[in-house]
Amino acid sequence: TEGRKKTALMQEAGEKVAAAEVSVKKFAEATAPFVGEDGKEVEGQDEAACEKLVEQMKESASLVGDAATFLTARAKDAAGNPGHVETLKELQAKLKEMQTEMA
Repeated sequence: TEGRKKTALMQEAGEKVAAAEVSVKKFAEATAPFVGEDGKEVEGQDEAACEKLVEQMKESASLVGDAATFLTARAKDAAGNPGHVETLKELQAKLKEMQTEMA
């Protein structure tokens, strides 16, 4: 039925946001060697660390973008269902936090 389909799509949205969250955490870990204790940029990192950072940034940006697009599409589905509206708001808040962390 239509209700089950919308519920399944909301669950999928949650999974996409969770995957993006894991990737953003990995991105944050990958940036650690580039930031000193005082919060300033550290120079002299090897090429492998730079490549790892770039790859993780690309993956994270892609997953966050996919999740954002999926959540936008779910906004129409959530209308009329208070539970879905609340879930959507929570997922959007998490996504906004991830976007801020990556900036």
